Amino acid sequence: KDYDGIINTLKNIGYQEGTTLFLFAYDWRQSIEKTTTDLYSYLQEKVWYSDPDQKVHIVGHSLGGLNGRIFTQQHTEKINQIIALGSPHMGAAQFYKPVEAGEIERANTIIWLAEKIFLILNKSTIESDKITIEKKFPIAKDLFPTFTFLKDTNNNDIPISSLTITNDLLTLYNQNFSDIFPLFTAIYGEKDAQTPSGFIVEPPSTVNQLLGNYTDGQPISSLYESGDYTSLSKSANQDADAIKLVFDHEEIITKKEAISKILETLDIDFTESQITEGEKTVISPSLIFMIKSPATMTVEFDSNEYVEDEGIIIIPNAQSGNYTLHAHGTAQGAYEITVGQISVTNDIWENIQGEITKSPASSQIDTYVINYNNQTAFSIIPTPTPTLTPTPSQTPTPTPTPTPTPTSSPSSSQSTTASTTNQSFALPQSIAYLSTNASTDPYVLGMSTEKELFTKAPEEPKESAQAVVKQPINIFPLWAYIVIPLTTAFLGVLI
Repeated sequence: KDYDGIINTLKNIGYQEGTTLFLFAYDWRQSIEKTTTDLYSYLQEKVWYSDPDQKVHIVGHSLGGLNGRIFTQQHTEKINQIIALGSPHMGAAQFYKPVEAGEIERANTIIWLAEKIFLILNKSTIESDKITIEKKFPIAKDLFPTFTFLKDTNNNDIPISSLTITNDLLTLYNQNFSDIFPLFTAIYGEKDAQTPSGFIVEPPSTVNQLLGNYTDGQPISSLYESGDYTSLSKSANQDADAIKLVFDHEEIITKKEAISKILETLDIDFTESQITEGEKTVISPSLIFMIKSPATMTVEFDSNEYVEDEGIIIIPNAQSGNYTLHAHGTAQGAYEITVGQISVTNDIWENIQGEITKSPASSQIDTYVINYNNQTAFSIIPTPTPTLTPTPSQTPTPTPTPTPTPTSSPSSSQSTTASTTNQSFALPQSIAYLSTNASTDPYVLGMSTEKELFTKAPEEPKESAQAVVKQPINIFPLWAYIVIPLTTAFLGVLI
């Protein structure tokens, strides 16, 4: 919903999806260089195959802007202009803990949700979260800070050059960043001095030393500076002609004023009535459901039904109440549903394990009622050990009495996870709900649905059979249509 505003605005102006407006999907977890390679292949197919000399304009939000900026440095001869909104050109302090120790610090941001879902889906019993992130989340290293962001317990700066982990990619591309300044415009948001900027650290604990964590220092407190609550102003503002707006990280792409600045910078004619605002995605509170085959799932609340997309349902701005979860059999075998409850004060992640035994599998629908409190989340696993029985919507079949075994324990970030060993069960009828209506429908998305928005301007009339007036292709990227899940980004190209 964050990007619905800019997309609908472009459509109001005259862009047509599939003709002059294209959506480019990419995996937000992959490295920046992989994404820019994919972007080149996409443009080669859509634009440059038929017109190799056509230059484009690029607009990107958050990671989308960083991708677009580096793409511009790689292919300057193909670019007319690059606009980046709230993009972390110098990296972000939020990626220190994930890279150094595999630790995800709770925050009310899409970045945090993206990292959290990623680790939940890739949790391993044979490797640490740090190794999992290193192997399967290379973008984290690409966003590691390149500015001084650590202090010792005496409040002395720790030089970035002394760290054992460094961001080689941004260090390389930032050396000649100024070369594209004639093509580059930054639009950034600044609310106050509450954007994470670093940490005060001490030597790692004995346990972390044994695990190889925090080789550059274990955080004991956080530091903050001016920014949009996600990207620091000094990281997003990289040129003298930067445009500052008093918006947060999502408002910088959803608000009418921000969209107007994008259109003005691109020199696109528009009227105020054509601008449609986007809608910010509320992470805290929210509910997340993720399922592994052989079943699909739906969630019901207050006469509304939410259907999964690629195994995930995300319901932002969730209200307290009872949610009815249905697991629909698609084949025989065991399934697992991860339920993430994000409240104002904490978050809990637990697994429901069930099994599709009926034949045909489509005749079995297992039902679970989940009580949710959006102020403080509580475990959906009853204690002490209860006797739980399945409540299929069809003729019930015998199932074993499960013995739930919670394995979670609150962390400093008030984030917990747990699992159950039962095969299928129905939770007690005491749980929570989510208010939904036409304006607050939940995001339903998958891990690979992050999108880049590419728009081609409508062609101008031909002056003659021989004279064809070229219009630039507009590409606007969404790096976190996963909302995000997982964090927010937008990208675009205009010829």
